[in-house]
Amino acid sequence: MNVFDARTLKEYLIEFRKQHPIILGLFSNAGGDFYLFIPGQSDPIRADCVSI
Repeated sequence: MNVFDARTLKEYLIEFRKQHPIILGLFSNAGGDFYLFIPGQSDPIRADCVSI
């Protein structure tokens, strides 16, 4: 049953990523990085750093 659930989850995530943009924020003490993953594009777009 776990194999079936894992396969279903993997297929769901692939379909979700094909249809919806994803914003990923990586935070640190020095600020952070933001990435935008657009469906249909292989490379993410990285946001420019904002000065303090």
